[in-house]
Amino acid sequence: MSRSTLRLHKGFAFVMAAAFTAGAHAQPSPGQVGDTLKKAPDLKLPQPVPEIRQQQAPPSGDNGARKVVVRNFSFSGNTVYSSEQLAPIVAKFTQHPISLMEIYDAADAVAEFYVKNGYSLASVSVPPQKISDGTIQLEVSEGRVDRIEVQGNHAYQADHLRDYLSDVKTGDIYRGDALDDGMRKLNALPGLKAKAIIKPGELYGTSDIVVQTTEDPISGSMSIDNYGRKDIGQFRVSAFAQLNNPTGVEDQLQLLVLRSDQGLLNYYYANYSVPVNTDSTRLSLSYGHAGFHVLNAPVDGYNDSGKLMIEHTLFDTRRDSATVNAGVSSSRTNADFGGAALSATDITLLELGATYNHVYDNLAVTQVTTSLATDFHRQNPAELTPPPGQLIKGDQRLRVEMDVQHLQPIHNHISLLARANGVYSPDALVDPQKYAIGGPQSVRGYPASEVRGDRGILGSLTLMRPFALADVNMVGRVFIDSGRVYNVNSPADASLTSVGLGFDAQYQRINAKLDWSFPRDNHQASDNRDHSRLFGSLSVAF
Repeated sequence: MSRSTLRLHKGFAFVMAAAFTAGAHAQPSPGQVGDTLKKAPDLKLPQPVPEIRQQQAPPSGDNGARKVVVRNFSFSGNTVYSSEQLAPIVAKFTQHPISLMEIYDAADAVAEFYVKNGYSLASVSVPPQKISDGTIQLEVSEGRVDRIEVQGNHAYQADHLRDYLSDVKTGDIYRGDALDDGMRKLNALPGLKAKAIIKPGELYGTSDIVVQTTEDPISGSMSIDNYGRKDIGQFRVSAFAQLNNPTGVEDQLQLLVLRSDQGLLNYYYANYSVPVNTDSTRLSLSYGHAGFHVLNAPVDGYNDSGKLMIEHTLFDTRRDSATVNAGVSSSRTNADFGGAALSATDITLLELGATYNHVYDNLAVTQVTTSLATDFHRQNPAELTPPPGQLIKGDQRLRVEMDVQHLQPIHNHISLLARANGVYSPDALVDPQKYAIGGPQSVRGYPASEVRGDRGILGSLTLMRPFALADVNMVGRVFIDSGRVYNVNSPADASLTSVGLGFDAQYQRINAKLDWSFPRDNHQASDNRDHSRLFGSLSVAF
């Protein structure tokens, strides 16, 4: 290459880079465009599960006046616990005069022991008998399952739904926790709602389980919000649809279309998932395409991403749940200036993740979500600034992200939601993988993806209180957000802080959200809106 050609090439690169970065934040990168489409992890709230409990009622008309001295109790029908294990439970009712009412109290104490240990259909009765030697017989019915019936299903197959209740078998003694686990699995299936009703079986001492189901083959929503950046369209309209169990194999197809004002941003997303087994393992394949034009600038581009992921639920109880996932993701981005290629990035990564959720006795909730992404290669910093139009073959030795949320009830229905989020990478990250703060998902006093870096932290505190206004369910809140980003190869760090107030409103299928926030530092907002900012959304579900 001649020196003149080389000088021309370098000069073109300088002009293109200067034009793209002119005006500070006026022209977003494809990675920033992708940031505006991300959502923070949803906090899984506790779901109440009704308990089944039965007690033996004494015969009517007994006034408890007649008393007998009970030397001991004998048991029949017990198989889970031996008579020696049950005897200490009723020991306090022996060796002294007790009434007939207290004999039934002894039977209830044994039933309560079974219930506390998970055998919630167990009952203990006092059969008719003559008390001649001071021995009282108690008859234990441990609650065996006679039949499992599925009702209301159409596209879902009854036999396959029963497979999710594999820990509840006919002829086995009923355990409430086993049925609860199975019902949680059923209610996690796409578009399926299930509840169990326990009724007496045909045989004495048995029960039938009737699983009543309802199916929603299609669901979705229409939404409008102002969560976008001004330079690629702040106001956005989106349509979301879920096709639940469309092929009868418990699969799901999700589709999302989003368009910003003036058509500056068009986003299309599809996700298809299918169960691998009946033990809460699902395989999913997703793809998203975001095409954008920058307002009042000859810059356009796209951000394409795809992911193949398998997710498995390790356990899911009333108190604790944990899921793990693993997969491969691929991202390709491009930006053009005046029709000439300016930058392009391509990166493929192995991703691992996990989520743990714990519910406390006072209904406080803690959730930890973590993810790791790598291709096991260190990114060469020199390759992050190639000549215009040359593809960046991205590498990423390690990117770790953790999100921790804790919801704490305080007093009079007031709760505190605390959130901490952070990303660490030992090396500089390519544009699609950088960490961003700002916007409705993080520091709400600034536009989405206001500042970005290779590492970063974010924290927020939100006080919330629910209330009702006529038929509208409301949640009011006040909050403070703060975050900071760091760059590996640059000393220029950036921090953002804001405070504000907001509310959520829900009326039937209509949901509205509004946050009014105020910047509390000296950072100049990229859209020059430095006094206050409103983020709002309105959606209608169907």
